[in-house]
Amino acid sequence: VAVYTTDADARATARALAQAGLPMQLATLKKGNQSYRAVLAGPFGTPAQADAALARLHGAGYSNARLGK
Repeated sequence: VAVYTTDADARATARALAQAGLPMQLATLKKGNQSYRAVLAGPFGTPAQADAALARLHGAGYSNARLGK
């Protein structure tokens, strides 16, 4: 869904999307000496559920959100 440099921003996004009914997860990414917090949606039971969630994310302004495995 999105990547942030602060944990607080990532948690706020995940919380808002979870309240909208999407299953959310947080992950930590590292590039060099910098750490990032990624907000991930899922898992979803079917491809149709994943497609519907992606459409909701795009509608909520997360136009760079994409499906992954």
